[in-house]
Amino acid sequence: MADKRSGDPEQRRCGRPTRTGSPCAAIVRRSAVLDAFAPACGMHLSDEEKAATRTALWSEEGQVLWALEQRNDAQDLASAQDLTDLLRMRETKVQRALRELQKHGTVAARKVDRRSLWGTTDQVMRWDRLKMRFQAEMEGTSARVLAVNSILAQHAERLDKVCHPNGVSVDLRKPPDRDPASPARHLLVLAAGQPDAAAWLSAALSRPTPAQERTQDYVDQFDDLLGPLELAGWRCHEEGFDLDQDDDGPVLSTTMFRTCMLLAAEYRPFDDTLTLTPFEMFDEDEELFSILDSNELIALDVDPTQDVTRRAGELGLLEPTRVTVTPDAGISLNEFVGYQIATYVVGPAAHYRDKSALDVAGEIDEHPYLKLYLDTVVGFFGSGVLPDLVPDSIALGIAAWCWRNNTAVEEFHLPTDVLMARVNLAVTRAAMDHIDEIEGVDWAGLINALTDDSWALPDGRTISTLFGAGWGQVQQTVAEQLRHWQAIDADVLGPEATLRLLSIGGTTGYTDRWWGRSRWSAMCAAVVADAISAEVALPSPYHHRGSAQLIDDLSDPGELDDAVLEWMIDLPGTGVGGPQGLRFHSAARPITRTVDPPRSDLSRMLNSEYCRSTDGHRRPADLPPPEAVDR
Repeated sequence: MADKRSGDPEQRRCGRPTRTGSPCAAIVRRSAVLDAFAPACGMHLSDEEKAATRTALWSEEGQVLWALEQRNDAQDLASAQDLTDLLRMRETKVQRALRELQKHGTVAARKVDRRSLWGTTDQVMRWDRLKMRFQAEMEGTSARVLAVNSILAQHAERLDKVCHPNGVSVDLRKPPDRDPASPARHLLVLAAGQPDAAAWLSAALSRPTPAQERTQDYVDQFDDLLGPLELAGWRCHEEGFDLDQDDDGPVLSTTMFRTCMLLAAEYRPFDDTLTLTPFEMFDEDEELFSILDSNELIALDVDPTQDVTRRAGELGLLEPTRVTVTPDAGISLNEFVGYQIATYVVGPAAHYRDKSALDVAGEIDEHPYLKLYLDTVVGFFGSGVLPDLVPDSIALGIAAWCWRNNTAVEEFHLPTDVLMARVNLAVTRAAMDHIDEIEGVDWAGLINALTDDSWALPDGRTISTLFGAGWGQVQQTVAEQLRHWQAIDADVLGPEATLRLLSIGGTTGYTDRWWGRSRWSAMCAAVVADAISAEVALPSPYHHRGSAQLIDDLSDPGELDDAVLEWMIDLPGTGVGGPQGLRFHSAARPITRTVDPPRSDLSRMLNSEYCRSTDGHRRPADLPPPEAVDR
């Protein structure tokens, strides 16, 4: 009961009988955290009661520390009064507890406007970083304002010479600076007091200047250069392009993101260069990661967009990102990828279905076909691959798991690897024609395309004839696989989530040497370069036409004859220790990026509704199936 004598509802007296028989008037301890009073004062507690009230949350220091830790998501520190209000504890007790905790290095304080603000040591360190960043931003803002004001003054002088004779006044308004550290922005105002002056001003402002026209040209060029990256799922930051000017001319820049990865791009029209750069992370708690570790300068020549496609493809930027985590990350690769799948697969599926993520996750867990795919393809063969929405990889995923595997195609394997490769290429190309990154896959059209009796290779041979008596089983089993995915798309995941899972399926060892990969041209160039270094003769007719023509023609291998493709798959006469063809060449090995998830975010990642617990036991809200994120 509250102490009626003191009138303080936050105090309670012991009340147990003393030696004289009167009730004990000592005030008992209270835990605001537990919302409870101790059964009695320290003198009258039984041994069992003493043991029960010996935990940290019965001590003043423990309660104050608990209150501070509840503010982990807050950017501001707490005053003693804030803690007093939260704990309903006397401020003198709060102050005493804070000083004790400070002695042990558990909490720290900072002076703000003559007030002491408190936080845990981690909170104070974060607050210091934010303060330094804010001060740096303020200094940068002030410098920019002063620079802008100076430029405005120059323009005001020039405009006055042109406008004044035409009846238009030029006024540079300078609001007073409220703070010397934050100079006010000046305003340049044009005023016309007569209709003729207004008409002249309107006509003058309506005409684009040569500089404006050139700037728009640069923006359009930059947009075209980023086209290959955008086709591979990269998106520009919502703020668009930044345009600056330095001694070397205009500089256009932007930030691009895909799933949890970032990169920066800088275009210099006067130098004919596009530079892809690492993205500098200012917030250590971000869940985003730079995909590049160093600058990649791309010289732009006759076909700039093709130059970007070639180099970005070599860097692996045009296919889904494969990652690993640092050994001391504190979170496993399976948990990290599981978190991304929760965000970029289950999240869109829940939005599409207008259901909770947990409900959709439960349906995934109960779907035998989808569970098997997540277990084997995503969780094992595609381990570490992020769910990036990349159309070419989606086509490869369909070719690998709806045609090449899980069907009768392997049972009726064609006579040669070259012929099998030609059919794989035709399947991939057909799949590409039926994929839309917004609408999803045209499943009905794709089923018709891949089971059509008249479907033929570029040389005219029909694929049904190539499979002979097995074509009927190939038709049936391929159609079954495609209909499985059609149902998953319509009833469980929706288009976006389906595309993302298929994109992972196209980034496994089954397709790492197939045409359709963004690194295909780079892989072919590496094979040809090794062959030339080892003095292996190029296949006819390229021993006359040259290696550059061979690499160029390999961009569409379906048009080449069997001898050229056989040469590319296994270089002739090289042996085990010699240079390798595409079948075993190291250039086809996946590029893996290392990420280091911020420690401050590990707890949230590990406790995500969809990540597995580290001891291997499922939590009720884990992303099903659990094997989807386990190797």
